Amino acid sequence: MILIGMLHHRKMPTSIERTSFYALAAKEEGVDFIYFSPKGVDFKNKVINGYVYKNGIWKRATKRFPDVIFNAGSPAKLNRSKQIVNRLRKEIPFTSYPVGNKMAVYKRLKKAKVFSRYLIPTQTVSSTQELLKFIQKNGKIVFKPVGGHQGEGVTFIERKGQKFLVQFEGVDHIYTLSQLNEFVSKRILHTNYLVQRYINSKNSDGEPTDFRLHVHKDGNKKWIISVIYARSSTTRSLITNVHQGAKVAVLDDYLKEHNPRHREEMKKKLEIFAIKLANHLDDLQEKSHLHKFDELGIDIGIDEHNNIWIYEVNWLPGTPHSFYGKYGIETNTIRYAASLCKK
Repeated sequence: MILIGMLHHRKMPTSIERTSFYALAAKEEGVDFIYFSPKGVDFKNKVINGYVYKNGIWKRATKRFPDVIFNAGSPAKLNRSKQIVNRLRKEIPFTSYPVGNKMAVYKRLKKAKVFSRYLIPTQTVSSTQELLKFIQKNGKIVFKPVGGHQGEGVTFIERKGQKFLVQFEGVDHIYTLSQLNEFVSKRILHTNYLVQRYINSKNSDGEPTDFRLHVHKDGNKKWIISVIYARSSTTRSLITNVHQGAKVAVLDDYLKEHNPRHREEMKKKLEIFAIKLANHLDDLQEKSHLHKFDELGIDIGIDEHNNIWIYEVNWLPGTPHSFYGKYGIETNTIRYAASLCKK
């Protein structure tokens, strides 16, 4: 029987709510499943000391090396056990590979040209002067860390005469040029930042809204739609991240409320776009790194003219807790992992 190992930086599976759903999906698919952290790897005896899920309880277990590893933990935290992870990677197939940071993906798509018309004007900045030039050319902008996640550090900046409207952490500030310079300089001193033209993507109630196109490989290694959902800010903040209080609606529900006349047309448009972009990124990844992706979270905005704009593409995309066990995400993960074992 195929054995899938779920590698995570956390020692205990009970600290991750979603893990049990993967174990249940594995049982439904007729494959064995073991959860483990780097410390549970025994190279000498070729065994894994981890946990298996039985009758709703995680129990300690020791099993042979898995046939495939679903690497689900934080890349940064797993990197603390880099030697163990790299050695495992040489011996056992891994399901997931990084897509790269925001600028890496942007440059890759821009160079390939196929999806360049969907790219928002973006560049890295190393000084306030560069940021000011970008504002002059693009108007309202987004200023955010290149390697950021969950909306952390995202700032919106707009020129207002001789001063600047700066929205940070949901609060509006009016800054002079010297205050803006101090604000920007503090941030770019230790972290790489980028600037991006602001896209006016809102729902029919005027709330800032973006869309997560969550795509997955199935058991035939083909891209499918796992789920598409809208995230709308319910506060004065322009940030639409779930971790910062945005409300979530699956696409069908969102379109029924905000775009009923063009519901089917818009749904089809987003589904086709998601699959085409995933296939394109897969091709680019295979050419440059000799491997492919298993799962992507594509974040887009839709402006007042119904144009699609790519905000970013995420590796190991999370989902709201209310989605756990729904939409087949966990099942597709198991099926794809199992497909890597089959000749």
